[in-house]
Amino acid sequence: MSAQCTPVIVAEYNGTVLTTQSGGGFLTVNLPTPVSGNALLRVFDSCSTTVAAPTLSLRKTIITGVANSGATLQVLVANSSVSAFPALPLTDIPAGLVHLGEPGMATDGIEITDPTLRAATILAISVNGNIHGTIECGRVFRIQALNEAGDNLITANITAHAPDATAGVTDHQSVPPPAALRGRCAFAR
Repeated sequence: MSAQCTPVIVAEYNGTVLTTQSGGGFLTVNLPTPVSGNALLRVFDSCSTTVAAPTLSLRKTIITGVANSGATLQVLVANSSVSAFPALPLTDIPAGLVHLGEPGMATDGIEITDPTLRAATILAISVNGNIHGTIECGRVFRIQALNEAGDNLITANITAHAPDATAGVTDHQSVPPPAALRGRCAFAR
């Protein structure tokens, strides 16, 4: 007999588990402060692997902390076997959750409470279902909602707040939710 996996949602920062949650609700991640250098925050269903799809969803992830000048916080929502931030935005990422957010809940999604930390964040999300709510970050690397049935939706309000490297000014790029965006969105900005 094989051992059963009891799924929990894990928030892991630079290889250290900061918190776990049973899924379905809000996950608050208090980062060690200040974030410096190149840091990685992974959020995933603990039972999701290359052969097992995730079984848990989150309504909202709240990330608290601050960032030093020049720091980058990579936020990766992918399955437990993905231990590094992806190198290319056009490459599919194995899903780490079923859904992020609930339909009609604009306050769901991902919230980064400190503006400096938010501007230092680059985000890659992969779910097997839908992405709803509001997502604000520095840069979007990849947003992916894929499943075999093809009935997945991305309806989140997504806003990127990072400084534009070429213009040297804050570049707010907002993607209003379409009636229903299906599949993958890759941004290499």
